[in-house]
Amino acid sequence: MEEAKLCNCQGKRVILFIYLPFLMNLFVVKQAGFNLAYLIFALQIIVFARSAGRRIHLCRRQGFLAFLFLVLFSLSLTSSLVSLMTWEVFRLSLLVYIPIFLLLILIWADNHPQETFKALSVLQMWLGTLLSAYGIFLSLFGQIGYVANHAVQMFSFGPLRIYQVIMGMPPYFRIASLTSNPNSLGMVLMVSQMSSLYLYKASLISRRTFIIAYLLQIAGLVLTQSRNAMASTLLMLVIFHMLDSRKVVGRIKVLLLTLLMAAIGYYVLLSDRITAVSRFGDGLSYRDEAWTVLFHKIASDPLLGIGFGVSGETLLSSGIAAHNIFLNITSEVGLLGLIVFLVIWGLGIANAYRGIISRKSAPDVSRIYETIFSILVSLVFHQMFENKLLVYDYFMFFWVYLVSFPQPISVNQGAHLLE
Repeated sequence: MEEAKLCNCQGKRVILFIYLPFLMNLFVVKQAGFNLAYLIFALQIIVFARSAGRRIHLCRRQGFLAFLFLVLFSLSLTSSLVSLMTWEVFRLSLLVYIPIFLLLILIWADNHPQETFKALSVLQMWLGTLLSAYGIFLSLFGQIGYVANHAVQMFSFGPLRIYQVIMGMPPYFRIASLTSNPNSLGMVLMVSQMSSLYLYKASLISRRTFIIAYLLQIAGLVLTQSRNAMASTLLMLVIFHMLDSRKVVGRIKVLLLTLLMAAIGYYVLLSDRITAVSRFGDGLSYRDEAWTVLFHKIASDPLLGIGFGVSGETLLSSGIAAHNIFLNITSEVGLLGLIVFLVIWGLGIANAYRGIISRKSAPDVSRIYETIFSILVSLVFHQMFENKLLVYDYFMFFWVYLVSFPQPISVNQGAHLLE
């Protein structure tokens, strides 16, 4: 089957800009002990500079979205004036928001956003598939060892040694593949399976490619034992299939299957006889203690907060992390900052929904917006137990890309991208 052109030059810049920070998730980079963020930021500026002179056409929604990000940036900078860590808050504000504004310009200068989305989905699918294959291989054939005081599963090919970080108790270790921890891998696989499903439903990959890639990703996701990522994945699947089912009967089938799976899962998780899933009954893993601390911080200063990006520092002494973006943001930049952040998120969801119901959207275009809608809505649940959307990381840029995706426009039906 003949492959189609994956992406235009501007689209490649958008994708490169988003995925360069993924390097910071790799264990080998974390182990090196140096901060790669500034080097990656410099590379992002170079990528952006390659687009100099391109015109961007802002609609009202995009202009309002840029304004909201500017308001959030201003609130973050203002929080540095009242923070005990003024320079750190100022530094983090610049590091997070300047690349966001650059990415917004790149996205809105792209004249072929649907083409870019397809290429990004292909990259996300193969990223998740390869990480899963690597992690599964080491889980099956690796030997337990230690690297930089971390437990790893290791395999040697003569002088070559490969390994992955593992966590948890034997024999059911949590795998991390090439990333630094299982939750990071879980987040990658959570969206890669959605990308794989979109590509298959849009007839952009063959059935064989989809089955192989998807099974590897789901197996890898299960081995991470990331409860949050697995629950969010299920939620994405339900939402996507509900949107993609054109008939009421199809939607009823999705609901019945979901209820059946939920009942089986509930029974399995509560069963003490199945030791492999005992971790899933551990509750909030002490996150609730961190939430209590942040609730007190919010109550003491609900307007200005303690400083953008430094809520984690206030929890260092207790050795716990909140992993809740809503509490983290509110404690850092106040209630107004939370409201602005939620409006930005809501605009992205509303835009995706308009794309689904728009008469201008061809079926393949509608599936793009179904995918975006499913991910953005599911992330509301996911980020109750994580804090990744305003942290300098590839996942933040991926979220910005989704919420700022252009208004629905018609495109021609694409050919298969992969065989």
